Amino acid sequence: MDKYTILLVDDEEEVIQAIIRKINWEELGFSVVGYADNGIKALEMIEESQPDVVMTDIKMPYMDGMELCRTMKREENLHSIPLVFLTAKNDMTAKIEGLHIGAEAFIEKPFSFSYLRALIFSIMDNRRKEREAFIKRPFVPVHNIRMSKADEEFINRIIALIEEHMTNEQLNVEWLSEALHINRSSLLRKVKNITNLSVVDFIRLIRLKKAARMLQDGKHKINEVCYAVGITSPSYFSRLFYKQFGMRPRDFEKMHKPEEPQTDGGDAPKHA
Repeated sequence: MDKYTILLVDDEEEVIQAIIRKINWEELGFSVVGYADNGIKALEMIEESQPDVVMTDIKMPYMDGMELCRTMKREENLHSIPLVFLTAKNDMTAKIEGLHIGAEAFIEKPFSFSYLRALIFSIMDNRRKEREAFIKRPFVPVHNIRMSKADEEFINRIIALIEEHMTNEQLNVEWLSEALHINRSSLLRKVKNITNLSVVDFIRLIRLKKAARMLQDGKHKINEVCYAVGITSPSYFSRLFYKQFGMRPRDFEKMHKPEEPQTDGGDAPKHA
């Protein structure tokens, strides 16, 4: 299993060291990629390492946690990274402000290390489950993945382009990059951050989800569905569909076949 990465931000060295020492991050499937003692330094490290989650204190010199959060949420390549605040007990004003600017959760000081451990694991595990459901279940929509409004609009633009141009043989990373007016590396990074898929895999998934909807309708033969979603080999289509959803297109079609209308089973009238 790939490890998640976390960046810790606090101007108190002893707090950072206690968090590193008292939590078995390896067991949780995490790697601590580093720590910073202020928001400016943290921002540089976040841009460089692109951690899966950031945990930060609020009151720090140079740039505090609130401004760090605001800056992250404005940045195109950072706003989808979940941020957890360490905050003083009963600081309701900070909590309300933090939620408004996009914080994921709060942990009150002094905090329980077992609660901190459970919270961080829960945040990432829930995101993993949301992504897996979208990938493995044909009718789960992309908005089931928790994401910002900007990310949802971006990913929906990509889906619309893929669905509109499915039979285009040139539909690939470069074509999407040009159509979206975004450079290739930014496209790859953003799709990966949101869905945990490569762009190539995401294109394939949208083709197969469209195929599943068409098979559910029951209005098209399997070969017709295959070509309609831009896959030119029925046998290859069958293998892809099975790998993605765990069943062959024919079995999927049978499972979702509309029931035949019931006919009157009464006896025919007898003639005298």
